[in-house]
Amino acid sequence: MISAIALISLAQTAITTAPSPEARAAAVRELEAGLELVRAEAPEFTDAQRAARLRQAATAAAGKLGERSLTASRLAALAAGSDPFVELQRETKAIATDIEFTPVLEADRPRGFPGATPVGEVLVLDYPACRLARVPMARQFGPENGAFWKLFQHIESNGIPMTAPVEMTYDGAGKRQTAMAFLYASTEVGRLGPAGGDVEVADVAPVRVASIGLRGRRTEERVQQALRSIEGWLAQQSDLEAAGSMRVMGWNGPMTPIARSYHEVQLPVRAVAPGTRPAPANAAR
Repeated sequence: MISAIALISLAQTAITTAPSPEARAAAVRELEAGLELVRAEAPEFTDAQRAARLRQAATAAAGKLGERSLTASRLAALAAGSDPFVELQRETKAIATDIEFTPVLEADRPRGFPGATPVGEVLVLDYPACRLARVPMARQFGPENGAFWKLFQHIESNGIPMTAPVEMTYDGAGKRQTAMAFLYASTEVGRLGPAGGDVEVADVAPVRVASIGLRGRRTEERVQQALRSIEGWLAQQSDLEAAGSMRVMGWNGPMTPIARSYHEVQLPVRAVAPGTRPAPANAAR
């Protein structure tokens, strides 16, 4: 478990809600102990009693993660809620899986690209300039319009190495997917300009983003919920503001099982000069 969580290595100056790997591991132990307890209890224990034990475990796990963690807030809400035992047990398992989830990297990242954002937590990431092949999207979600396969055929026919993640950009409202792009390994690979069909190769500038990890099926509802989490966190920051449209970074191909699928929802951000925004009441830093 520790080795899985340790995949996320953060610089000391990183802006993030994510707890340390040690805190994440401790939280998982609390949740797993609670789940094991309710499984092992004698039949005469009621579901209400079992639910109370899971709420205690959720409270203890939230304490391990700390007040800055978005997952801790999720656990606190679970502990304070009134969900029946079966639902509480299901959600406890899901949160434990989120905390220790390790994305499957199916191809090398482009040169200088950062690693994965912890599921359910916000992390500010700096991306270098990069080269990409882009195709317009006619639909909002999924590869149904053939964009993925157009891009795959492009890199196959031109001998371009596959990388991960894949970028999906959105309109200014964050509601409609506008393009999909495969990222080249570096700006030294390939040629700029039209590349046949709908594919165009372009260089893009460095960008700083606020990112949140998302495990499982990518749906419009879940992407919008993740975006709201970023916006809510960003509203608490006195030195950062949104600076562009949302994008989703997909780390896995269409053949990856849903349970192993991983995405990052990201919003470009920029620094704000001191004094230009009111100081937030409870900044998460």
